[in-house]
Amino acid sequence: MCSALERNYLEKRNRRSVAISFTEYTCPEQPDSIQCGFYNMRFIKSFMTENNPTRKLETEFKRNISSSYTNKKINEIRDEWAKYVMQMMAAGK
Repeated sequence: MCSALERNYLEKRNRRSVAISFTEYTCPEQPDSIQCGFYNMRFIKSFMTENNPTRKLETEFKRNISSSYTNKKINEIRDEWAKYVMQMMAAGK
C-alpha cells in the first residue's frame, strides 16, 4: 500500500517531461535611481487597466517599443499617488 506522497512521486516520475519555453520581456527602465518606485507603479498600472494583459506583454514589452516612460506618464502616477495619500491622511488612516 502506497502513501499519498509515494503515489504522487510515482505519478510524476511516469509522466513525460514537457519542455518549458520562456519569453524574455523588457520593461521601460528609469533614467536614474530616484524614479524606480514610480516606474514600478506605472508598469503595474499598465496591466491593471488592460483588458488583455498578455497582449500588452506581446505588443509593448516584447518588442521594447519605449525604453523609458515619458515625464507626462510618470507625472500622472505621481499625481495619482499624491491624491491617494492625501485621501488617506484626511480619513485618518
